[in-house]
Amino acid sequence: MPPKAITDPTILAEIFASAEVCRIAMVDHGEPYLVPMNFRVLDNALYFHSSATGRKIEILKKSNRVCFEIESQAKSSNTRAPATPGHQRRVH
Repeated sequence: MPPKAITDPTILAEIFASAEVCRIAMVDHGEPYLVPMNFRVLDNALYFHSSATGRKIEILKKSNRVCFEIESQAKSSNTRAPATPGHQRRVH
């Protein structure tokens, strides 16, 4: 059974508020590259904190295709952890 999309803004806000880790995935020379990131949600946008240099920045200069996943350590038998593909846009 495919997972159900969570679209309720209130539930999404709760999930992001409880999230302790966010990982962003991208592709480098045909290989997956996944890194944990500090993040914030503001005005329905997901912002990542990062150095202005490094491997992920070089990868993102070549392609803005990304996927992210968030995780909470909260114990639950009904875990909700959004993961979605998307595109990144650099913000200064």
